[in-house]
Amino acid sequence: MKKILGILLAVCFLISVTAASVSASDNTLVYGKNGFDKEGFNKEGFNKEGFNKEGFNKEGFNKEGFNKEGFNKEGFNKKGFNKKGFNKDGYDRQGYDKNGYDKNKHKKGH
Repeated sequence: MKKILGILLAVCFLISVTAASVSASDNTLVYGKNGFDKEGFNKEGFNKEGFNKEGFNKEGFNKEGFNKEGFNKEGFNKKGFNKKGFNKDGYDRQGYDKNGYDKNKHKKGH
C-alpha cells in the first residue's frame, strides 16, 4: 500500500511540475529581423502590404477600397449607391431622387 501511495505521489509531483513549467513559458510572438512574425504580420498586426488578418488597412478599407460595411471612402457601395440608396447624382435604383422625381422631373407614378 505504501508503495502505491509513493508512486501516486511521484506521479502527482511530476504532473504539477510539468503544468507549472508550461504556464511559465513565454507565449509571446517572435518577430524576426524584418519585424514580422511567422505569419507575416508586424507588432501592429499588419502585413507588408499594410493589411491585417481580416484584410483591412489602418483606415479600415480592404484591397478593393471598401470598408467592412461595403462602402468606399466616398460612402458608395460597389454598385454606386450610398447607405440611403442613392447614387452620386442623387437618384435611387429606380431613377428617382429623394423627392420622388425622375431625371425629367416627372413625379413617381405619373
